[in-house]
This record gives sequence, C-alpha cells and structure tokens, in this order.
Amino acid sequence: MLRSLVPALVVLIIFVSPALAEGPGMFRPGGGPPPFQHGEDPMRILQGVKLTPDQQAQVHKILEANHAALRDLSGQLHAAQDALTTALLSPGNVSAADVKPLLDRALQIRQQLAERGLDAMLQVRAVLTPDQLAKAAARRARMKDLEAQMRALLEEEN
Repeated sequence: MLRSLVPALVVLIIFVSPALAEGPGMFRPGGGPPPFQHGEDPMRILQGVKLTPDQQAQVHKILEANHAALRDLSGQLHAAQDALTTALLSPGNVSAADVKPLLDRALQIRQQLAERGLDAMLQVRAVLTPDQLAKAAARRARMKDLEAQMRALLEEEN
C-alpha cells in the first residue's frame, strides 16, 4: 500500500505545491502560475529596467494581449491539477494507468503556459534597447548572487 502511495505523493508535491506557492507577479495581474513555472520570472527582472513611456505602453499592450490566454490556461491547469489530486486521493486502488491521462493533460497545459509566456517575453524583449537588456542581465546576475549568499547563510545554520 505504501509503495503505491509514495509515487502519488511525489506527483502531488511536484504539481500542486508550485502552483500554491506562487505569488502575484508582473506577468500575472490576476494571479496564477507564472509562464515559467519553475525558475525565475524574467518579467520580475525587467522591473528594474527603466522603460520610456512609449516602451511602457508597448509592454502594457503586450501583457494585456496575453493576459486572457494566460489566465485561461492557469484556470485549466488548476482544474487539471485538481482532477489529478482527486484521483490520487480517491478511495480504492489507483494505478499509474488510471492517472496517466490526467498527468499528461496537466503537462500539456504547463507546456502551453510556458510557450505562451515565452512568446510574450520575446515580444517584450524586442521593445528593449541593448543597454536595457544589459541592465536586466546585470540585475539578474546580482539577484543570483544574492540567492547564493542566502543559501550559503542557511547552510551555515545547519
């Protein structure tokens, strides 16, 4: 019994926890998972880049054009994860064959979210100047350095 429950719990943790842990970000005016579910949110890095009013308008237009689709995909992902969790926690025997279609659906939606987010990010990137891209890259490097410092501090405590 325990052997069949462990893989189910692993899947549950992998697919449900990230969605619950995500907070709102620039890409998600209404909340929901980011286009890049795991890892960094490129739009958050761009928040430190000073955009001209024209660039701000262009970025806003890009984000607005993608907002409805990203929100819809987020809703679909939530429903797919809910169906998977319900199946995994249902009474009786549950096999991998029973939940594989549900897992495949969740993965398919995640892929669509990632592709849509990437497309939007490439559109935003095209609005930026080379200097702004360099500033964003420098900001990312500083953020990664801070994350490494935080990990090192936490490891010292253990």
